[in-house]
This record gives sequence, structure tokens and C-alpha cells, in this order.
Amino acid sequence: MPWFDRSLITTSHLRHGRLGRGLALLALIAAASCGDEGPPPPRPTSINMFPAQAAFDAVGDTRNFVAAVRDQNGLALDDATVTFSSSNPAVVSVDANGRATAESDGSAVIRATAGDAVGEAPVTVAQIPTALEEIAGDGQDAPAGTDLPVPLEVRATDRLGGAVPGLTVEFSVIEGGGSVTPQTAQTDAQGRAMSTWTLGTRAGEPQAARAALVGSGVPGVPFTADAFAGPPAEIDAVAGANQAGVVGTQLPVPLTVRVVDAFDNPLPSQVSFTVISGGGSIAPSAVTTGFDGLASAVWTLGATEGQQVARATSDDLQWDFMATGVSSAGPPAMIDVVSGADQASPIDAPLPDQVSVVVRDAQGVGVSGVDVTFTPDEGSVDPMVATTDASGVARTTWTLGSTIGTQTLQVSTTALGPLTVSAEGRDPGPTCVAGTPDSGAFNITLCYVASVTAPIEQAFENARAVWESLITGDQSDVPPRGDEHTACVSSATAPPIQGAFIDDVVIYVTIEEIDGEFGVLGSAGPCFIRQSNALTTVGSMRFDVADLDRLAAADRLELVILHEMGHVLGIGTLWSTKGFLQNAATAGQTPPGPDTHFDGPLAIAAFNTAGGQNRTAGQKVPVENVGNAGSINGHWRESVMDRELMTPFIDSGVDNPLSIISV
Repeated sequence: MPWFDRSLITTSHLRHGRLGRGLALLALIAAASCGDEGPPPPRPTSINMFPAQAAFDAVGDTRNFVAAVRDQNGLALDDATVTFSSSNPAVVSVDANGRATAESDGSAVIRATAGDAVGEAPVTVAQIPTALEEIAGDGQDAPAGTDLPVPLEVRATDRLGGAVPGLTVEFSVIEGGGSVTPQTAQTDAQGRAMSTWTLGTRAGEPQAARAALVGSGVPGVPFTADAFAGPPAEIDAVAGANQAGVVGTQLPVPLTVRVVDAFDNPLPSQVSFTVISGGGSIAPSAVTTGFDGLASAVWTLGATEGQQVARATSDDLQWDFMATGVSSAGPPAMIDVVSGADQASPIDAPLPDQVSVVVRDAQGVGVSGVDVTFTPDEGSVDPMVATTDASGVARTTWTLGSTIGTQTLQVSTTALGPLTVSAEGRDPGPTCVAGTPDSGAFNITLCYVASVTAPIEQAFENARAVWESLITGDQSDVPPRGDEHTACVSSATAPPIQGAFIDDVVIYVTIEEIDGEFGVLGSAGPCFIRQSNALTTVGSMRFDVADLDRLAAADRLELVILHEMGHVLGIGTLWSTKGFLQNAATAGQTPPGPDTHFDGPLAIAAFNTAGGQNRTAGQKVPVENVGNAGSINGHWRESVMDRELMTPFIDSGVDNPLSIISV
């Protein structure tokens, strides 16, 4: 290779040698790199928010916001990094994934940011109350006319249970008088509002108040309370003041006082009776008043003629009675009622209290030894003629006649009267009179706890007649215990069984609200059974009043009654007691359940006769083994016996026969 002096190399040399060709290539590359650079990379330029706006109606409500990011060419940038924020986090907060949560009423803007691009969605929170609930104040008691110890308090909430502040709650008294303070209140940050309830002044009367949201259809909140009498404030004479009598004898009218509170409500209290002057005695000396506030005692005058004084005291309250003692009474001059007038009682029944009258002389002194005649316009008295005692008092027991309404009693002596005494005869209401015992027939007595319409009563009587015709064996007659009406029936109007014996079954019938239409139709069972054979003597049936008319219109009422009456007589209810129920089921078991069955030989024979002789899938007779406690162990199995009347369910549109298996 020839050697060259570098300094002598020129451009012309480069053009012709290998070095020239290399430098030319470098020049070409450099020229290329200084030309067009191509399209710029994508960058976020716009964001669309979905949803574009939102409204919240409850605190805690949420929405998911999505940010759609596009570049400068309008193309989606799915991998862009987006940051979410809220302009007012106290109203609406938002997390890193765009999930917004309502925090309180107000407005805000949800923002999504990617690079320089921003998307916005306006949001509002306006809570809508959906419930008003009681927090405190219901079911209290306090003296009449005073404030309840705990204020009435309610809480307004939205559909998610969040407290709704700033609402107007109106408090009002519905029953019993009294007042609430304030009558309107705003719900606070916890959604609560309070008011103080001052009870009405009448003790024992129903007290009711209500809280409601103003301008809202949300149901209000009821409150009830009991008002009782306050501390004793006054004692007054009711009877026995300013009498006159022979010294050493009882005054004809007992001393009677009434203790009341500041609002004239009577109240239980301890009352003491003492003689202040004149001698004599009072019995009893101490009396505890009832809820009527009354206390009575008999005053026997001392031996001193002239004014005598007795005193009734209760705490620091007192009342002084004056009486005049005389040596002897003059001739009869007047006759007055002491007690027993204006009573009320069921017709054909004695009045609760005897009728007492006093014969007095012209000075008001009781005259002894006078014959008094009592003559009722109907009914009877015992005695008809009574002689006045040392106090001048005569008494009789009046049994009313059969007239509902006013009845009268004439009272007279040979020289005085007649004096008219009135009483009110009332409808005796439901009665329960057991039938006269007989032999050979099976008898059912139905006792209605309340009046029923004629068509309903006829349906019960028809069912009774069916069972009486099917059961041929007479049962032993047993005397009533006296408490069957309270043991079998919860209603206070249930009548006691009248009669010396129960022949053969007494059934109480109660028609009342149970659970509304299309729910439980009724329930029934024995209350008392015979010791001799463990069969029913007294039972009860309950029916839901809401279902009766519908069942009657569908011609199903008598079937339901017949079914429930069968339970009273022991079908399903006494199987276990009699030892016939085998492999009992438990409520809530899922199918197929245990092989619950009834192993009475007569029922098995009847089941075979009715077509069950070839049954091999379990023991006979199959008993309901799945469902609730009201169905299992007490009915024939629905899946096997279907339409038979003593299965758990009535089948509509078809017959529901009472088969020989049940009988």
C-alpha cells in the first residue's frame, strides 16, 4: 500500500479512493437523519364522563363513573392513566376507581384527569326521607297532667338508613288531652327530633300522641302512655255527713270519703277514721281506698247527746264529720235510699248490692222496728218485707226480671211511700249452658264468645250436627271445673259453663282477628280431657274474622268448621296422648321427612278398604311429615290422601270428603 502524506490529501483524492467512498456514505446517512421525523406519539386531549351527571337520594348511595379518554386524533386511549377527584368530598367522595359515594346533601363535580385532559360530571345529593322511626318515649307512664320523664324522640332516615337532617317533624296529641312542646321540631344532624309530652289530666283514660314529617307521605309514629293519679291533694265527704241518731247506735249511712289528686282523679290511699268528740267508735279505723278513691266506715255514736265529731285523715289531709246524738227517735216521717239505687245487672240475675233504705223521724233520726215492703215491677226480692234495725235501715236483695232496660222497685211502709228505686237490666251477652245429660247420644254444646250472624251460626250448627251423627258412643258426664272459660279462651267475655254436668263436649267458639285474609283460617284443640279415657270434655275453636265471609261465599266455611271441630274431638290432637302416633316429624324438615304414621287398627282397616291395601311405600296410616308445626303430626298426609278433609289443606273446586278413615 503506498504511503500518503495526510496533509496532502484533498477532496479530489477522496472522490476516487476507498476513503472517499466511506465518507460519502457517512454524508448520505447524515443527510437522511436531517429529513421528515414521522407522526407524533398519541397524547390525551379529551375525556368523556359516563354517566354525564348523577343525582343521589340517599347518603351512602354509590355510582361508578367511567372516563373515556381520547387522543389528539380522536382515538381511544384505553391505557391512559386516569385520576378521579371530587370538587366537594364532603358532599360526594370518589375513590381511585371512579366509585362515587354520597356523603351529605349538596352538589359537587366529579373530575377525571389524564395528562392535560379533564372530564367533569356534575352530581347532586338530595336525601329523600323514607322512614320515621321511634327512638324513645313510647309506653311510658306518669301522673296525670305531668310531663313524661323521657321526651318523645324520632329519627328520619332515607332508603339506605342514613339520617336525614333539616326536616320538620310535627308532634301532636291524638287522645287524652295534654300537650306537646314544641309542636314542631327540626331533625338534627343525626336525623332526630324531640318533644316533651305533658299528659292529660284524666287518670286511666287512653293517652296517645303522634309524630309525623310535615309535607311527606312517610307514615307517622304513634306513641301511647298511661296517666295515673298523682299524690293526694284533697279529701272530701261523699256520704254520711250531718246525720242524727240515737246515742249508742250506729248511724244509718256509713261515713264515706273520697281521696283525689290535684286534677280530681281518685287514687288508692290510706285513710284513718277517729272519733274527735262525743265518744263512740268507728269501724274499721283504717281503710285503704280502691282505685275509686273511696273509703267507708261505720260510726257508732257515743252516749253524749248533742254534737259529736269524727275525722277522716289521709296524709296531711282531713275531713270532719258532724253528727247529732239524741235520746230516742220520734215516729216515722220519711224514707230514703241508703244504697243500691241505679245499679245495673244482666237480666234475670240479682243486683250486685242489696237495696238499703232508712226510715227516719222528723229530725232525721233512724227509726227502728218499722216494717218495710219491697215490691218489684218484675223479678223478685228477698225478703219482701224487712224490719228496720237499730239504725232505721232495712235491706233486701233484688233479682231483676227479663226486661232489658229500666226496672223499678217500690218501697213503702204502712205510713210512708212509695219510694221508687230504679235499676237497669242488661243483655247478659254470651252464655254457655251445658245440655241436660242423657244416655245413648253424643252431644256437643257450642258456646259463642261473641255474637255471630245467623248464617255463620248456622254453619257451626250444621258442623255440630254432622259430628253428633257420626259419633255414636255416649261419653261419661263430668261436672264443670268452673275455670274452663278462662283456661280455654283469652277473651274476657268468655262465659263460664253453667249446669251440673258436661254432656259430652263443650266447645268455645271465638271469632277474632288472627292474621288477615288468606292467612291462617283457624285453629282448634282440646282444653280438658276425661281422666277415664283421655277424650275431650272442653275444647276451643278460633277463626279469623277476615276469612269468614269469603269462605261462606265460596261454600267452604262449613268444611273449615267441620275440620277444626274434628281437631277438638281429638283427630290429630290426641293421637300422641292415646299412643297412636308413631315416628313423629319435626317442624321445618325437608322432604321426604320421616315415615310418620297412625297405627290405630280401625283406621288401618278403613285405609285398606279405601284403596290403601296395596300401599308398600311406608307404614299405615300415613300422617303429614313435612311443613310447619300446625300441619305435621296432626293431619293425614297431603301427598297420599290429597282431598280428604283432615289433610292440612282444603282443595278448591272439588269435594273434600270426611272419610271413614277419620271417623
